[in-house]
Amino acid sequence: MDRGYGHKTKMGGWLAQDIDFLVRVRKSFRYKFLDYEAPTEGNVQQFDMVSIQTRPEKLRLIRFTYHEGTTFILLTNRLDLTENEIMELYKNRWYIELFFMWLKQHVKLDHMRSHSPKGIWDQLLIALITVGLTEIMRVEKELTSQTAWEFHRLIQLYLLDPWERVVEELNREKKPSKGRQKSRDSPKKELDYGKNFAIVDPISKERFL
Repeated sequence: MDRGYGHKTKMGGWLAQDIDFLVRVRKSFRYKFLDYEAPTEGNVQQFDMVSIQTRPEKLRLIRFTYHEGTTFILLTNRLDLTENEIMELYKNRWYIELFFMWLKQHVKLDHMRSHSPKGIWDQLLIALITVGLTEIMRVEKELTSQTAWEFHRLIQLYLLDPWERVVEELNREKKPSKGRQKSRDSPKKELDYGKNFAIVDPISKERFL
């Protein structure tokens, strides 16, 4: 999880329920140092055994720098993982973010109609089944020239129309866009800053103070 979830209350609840977690914490996060272990990876500055002070369980804290210069501080109760495995696990979290972004943008699953686990799973599975059926239809109709996203949007647009209407739209010749055209003979606009116009000098912070 990202650092928005790195709170001691949440981690204390996970530890009490024996739930494995790997979470990013802020630089200001306070912990109790227990044991030091020398890092083996070049980009790792810290790989210590710590606790969250409110519970006795041992946790692994790793501080490392990404190749862009960003420093990450991760905390996990998986003491069996190596430095490289912990970094790879957090890196793979990005694919989960991409999946949710795809759900919101392409499947339009941006509003949960239920807050219960069963309701969320039902809505998620129905949306994925719908996308799967649309993709099967696209392949069976040999409409591979259309991307899955374009075909899905077309099905949404003509959902209540006959299939012939969808075929007609698919076979419609699309005119290439020339973009915004500039007028060649447009007269040059003359700017007059005479006595009837005032040029306002923006007030800087220093001048205001």
